[in-house]
Amino acid sequence: MKTLTPSRPPAARPDSGRPLLTWRKSWWTWSPFVWCAANLSAPTLWCLGLMLYADARCDRPFFWWSLPLAVGLANAGAVAHLKARHAAGDCFTRRAAGRAYLGMAVPVNMLLALLLAWRSGILSDIAPPIAATPASATALVLVVALLFALASHALTSLVLPWLTLASAANLRSR
Repeated sequence: MKTLTPSRPPAARPDSGRPLLTWRKSWWTWSPFVWCAANLSAPTLWCLGLMLYADARCDRPFFWWSLPLAVGLANAGAVAHLKARHAAGDCFTRRAAGRAYLGMAVPVNMLLALLLAWRSGILSDIAPPIAATPASATALVLVVALLFALASHALTSLVLPWLTLASAANLRSR
């Protein structure tokens, strides 16, 4: 049986000589700023906000007004997950922190968006007219949910590690 081991250790292990990453401030004082920054860097929130600002009358108000809440909840869960992964010593680089954030935010956002779409009944309006079979309708809905989640969190996964994590050497020099 082949064991799965990494081919090389991560670039910023504590024994590699590179400075460790640490949170910029205490967790409780910094987390509201991190959550706000994560929400403001989500392009889908801006698009949804502008569409609803332009014309708030929509066919499924529960769905459209709840999507920003789904993105915010996914951001909150992903930030808490990133903090837990960092405390466990799994995020040695900003790239690893971005992957940890994205790995939590995308599935949670997909799940919440799909639940909102199912609850509001918008799935029956969108998928069957476009897709020929139920399987293709399901695949279409999952692809749309994945694209929405990636659009919501891809930029944030790049920006957030730079905002939240700093080199321990930089913090000591201040």
